[in-house]
Amino acid sequence: MPLGSPLGLLSFLLLIDNLTVDCLTHNYVDDTTLTELLPRGSQQTHVQTLLQQLHTWATPNKMKINFMKTKEMILGPLVKFSPQHLSDSSANNPATVERVQQCKLLGITISHDMNWQTHIDAIITKASSSLYFLKILKKSGLNSHQLRDFYLLVIRPILKYCSAIWHHGLTKAQAESLEAIQRRALRIIDSSTVGMP
Repeated sequence: MPLGSPLGLLSFLLLIDNLTVDCLTHNYVDDTTLTELLPRGSQQTHVQTLLQQLHTWATPNKMKINFMKTKEMILGPLVKFSPQHLSDSSANNPATVERVQQCKLLGITISHDMNWQTHIDAIITKASSSLYFLKILKKSGLNSHQLRDFYLLVIRPILKYCSAIWHHGLTKAQAESLEAIQRRALRIIDSSTVGMP
């Protein structure tokens, strides 16, 4: 099927519909997340067993697990980070899974301690580069309405992407850094547009 076609996404979801492992699974197109609930204070996981179950399902279904992108992360403010590598003991597919402090999942950078600083830094970097294009557009002679449209269509979605998940957990300084990006955009567009949504 053509790469990126809606039919390709639908067929993939149908192919993984019978994926079963002994934990919660979250599937979004070609991304599968396994979730295991641990007792309070425990860092002993069953990821090795779950990984083997996943590999056992994938082989007869003619699918390959991308072990370069496969990571383990323990979430929780009380967890002390301890790097660890888990090996898939299968003779057909020897691989290791690294325990990490943070990972990117569907465009959101999640940290093991649920601190959103890394995600906010990524948002600010991406939005700042878009502000550069906003300045170029202003120098090119676009009026304030056109610049406002560029802001609403390009920059604001960067700042708001999945904000319902992470915005409530921001510190005052993190929220202020996002507001600073919006104020910079307003200054570039025009001081008369300060009241825009």
